[in-house]
Amino acid sequence: GALGAQQIGPFQVPNPGGGADLIQDANLTLVPGHRYGLIGRNGKGKSTLLRALASRRVPGLGEGLSVYYVTQDVALTAEQEGWDAVALAVHADVARRLLLAEEAE
Repeated sequence: GALGAQQIGPFQVPNPGGGADLIQDANLTLVPGHRYGLIGRNGKGKSTLLRALASRRVPGLGEGLSVYYVTQDVALTAEQEGWDAVALAVHADVARRLLLAEEAE
């Protein structure tokens, strides 16, 4: 595996609305310094999984890993309305880096 990779799992993510778990017996391999995002159909548990990871409710998530949950309620410009999720994520990362560079000056 990758140097410093962290194995997490198996773990479950319960369905917040009740019923069967959204995720059962899942395993993740995360590499420090990498960025991950989830893209998929609405209502399949992406936000629930990210909230569980960000709030550290997933056993085995090491202290060396930072997990952030960014809400999907984002105000888009007219130009961004037609962009796909990957383009939006890349644009947000570039905008973040520009703000950090300004702040450092």
